Amino acid sequence: MLKWGLMGAVACAAMTVSGAEPAQPAAEAVATPSAVAAAMKGVQVLSGEVNPNAQVYFYLYSAGWCGPCCAAMPGIVELYKEMKADGRAEIILISYDKSPEGAKKYAESYQAEMPTVHAGDKGLLSLPSFAHARGIPAVAIIRADGEVIGYGAPSRIAKWKELVK
Repeated sequence: MLKWGLMGAVACAAMTVSGAEPAQPAAEAVATPSAVAAAMKGVQVLSGEVNPNAQVYFYLYSAGWCGPCCAAMPGIVELYKEMKADGRAEIILISYDKSPEGAKKYAESYQAEMPTVHAGDKGLLSLPSFAHARGIPAVAIIRADGEVIGYGAPSRIAKWKELVK
């Protein structure tokens, strides 16, 4: 719902006094899926659902056989719960496990509800600003329109609130 504020109230009152009809607030804009969410339609999501309205996406490159990845997952899962409740940011787990089944098991072993995909999925190549990681764990930070904000260690996910409006 739009908030008119003081100026809107004054304008409305002035129009009413003059006999003109007050302007009606515009209808709520229908949210359109982000470029990232739209491209995810071509990717096999093994578990979880992609938030189409997120402002920022984190491509989390990880795997169940990677010790540092596994050490980071409990904290990432807790951050994801905050993100999911807030709705302005999303993590997409891109797993480098040997198979899609292994990727799904990896996410399930941490009760990770984030959308999970296998790194071998050719559909990933259509994601805005997607590139395979040179090493894991790693994270790419992408705006909804596909612009890269940054790359780095998964610890950067903890600053997600600074990246959303």
